[in-house]
Amino acid sequence: MTFNPINSAPVVKTGGSASSLEFDWDGTKLGVRVEGDDEYKYVDLRGPAGPAGADGADGKDGAKGDPGADGADGKDGAKGDPGADGSDGKDGFPTEEQWNALVARVDALDGEDA
Repeated sequence: MTFNPINSAPVVKTGGSASSLEFDWDGTKLGVRVEGDDEYKYVDLRGPAGPAGADGADGKDGAKGDPGADGADGKDGAKGDPGADGSDGKDGFPTEEQWNALVARVDALDGEDA
């Protein structure tokens, strides 16, 4: 008796000779016939979908990407209204130190013209 474990298996009957079964796959359907028969008898072995499994753990964060290009500058906003006039300042005289510094600068400028 020849036996191919992938495509056939022996059928043993008590008190008789053995015949082999032949198998044929068609997608999820398995066809079986006795060696020498003309047609396979097919059974779809695919069952209904099972329930969804639990969510897996979150994966690690990926590597940081390169920075993107700068965006275009936005348009200037509308011109604002003019501000209110400030209050008048106090009348006053410079300190002696300020006066002397001013005179020294003027004298220096006069010396440049000479």
